[in-house]
Amino acid sequence: MKTVLYADLLFFINFGMDLISLWLTFLIVHQATSAPRLFCSATLGGIYGVAAVVVSASGLASFALSAAVSVIMIAVAAKGKLPVVKYLKYSFILWGMGALIGGVVSAVCSLGGNSTGTVRAHNAPFFILAASSAICSLIVRVISSFRSIKECDVEIVSFGTTCRVRALVDSGNLVKEPVSGRPVVFLRKGVFFRTAPRDVSLLCSDVSAIETLSSDIRRRTRVLCVDRVGGGSASLCFFPDEVTLIKGKNKKSVKVALCIEDVLDYNGYDAIVPLSAVDL
Repeated sequence: MKTVLYADLLFFINFGMDLISLWLTFLIVHQATSAPRLFCSATLGGIYGVAAVVVSASGLASFALSAAVSVIMIAVAAKGKLPVVKYLKYSFILWGMGALIGGVVSAVCSLGGNSTGTVRAHNAPFFILAASSAICSLIVRVISSFRSIKECDVEIVSFGTTCRVRALVDSGNLVKEPVSGRPVVFLRKGVFFRTAPRDVSLLCSDVSAIETLSSDIRRRTRVLCVDRVGGGSASLCFFPDEVTLIKGKNKKSVKVALCIEDVLDYNGYDAIVPLSAVDL
């Protein structure tokens, strides 16, 4: 009996599985991505899924190739360059999400009266994948809500001064400095200006104020485009000497850009820290 392989169907099933897995992975790690990037990455995964069946590699070679493709998929889906350790970490989570979806698919099919004993993701109908993705999304969101750090202290060292503030950890803060890709911490103006040089206050002005800054401040200042509810806007941000995130006894030195805003506060906090920078 000959086995008939429908490459187009196999591609779309793998594409759907990879798209769901990637989406859940980036949801749980709070890493910035976009729909085009996720689709391109899932397309790569779908092509590899078909090629793996055709070539039929096995053993260590198959594992190494799958791991390499997973890392490439994460690189394609992620916005900006990530540390090497994050590529490996996210790839491991991607595999976990795939296993989770496969398990949920089997559970959904068993509830529907499937008597074959084992149900694999590649022969599951699309509506089952959709239902399974919704269940997995709920599971991931519950896990994320428990693991998320809601607040932390931020210690900023710059211009010969040290400032420590209480910050809100916000998973919605996905802003990054466009050149270096560093996450951006937003800081209330009144806190930092107590000790910083006077011309640092110009960082809250129009972006044209960059020409009036001292050379020491100007060389570490960048123009930042921020998407807000009312539309996009341009602001100035700069690279402080050192930033440390503190939660209890845990401390973590991070490479971030700092954007000072002329606001009263952020829901009672003096700063907003992106969740992607927090791993305490």
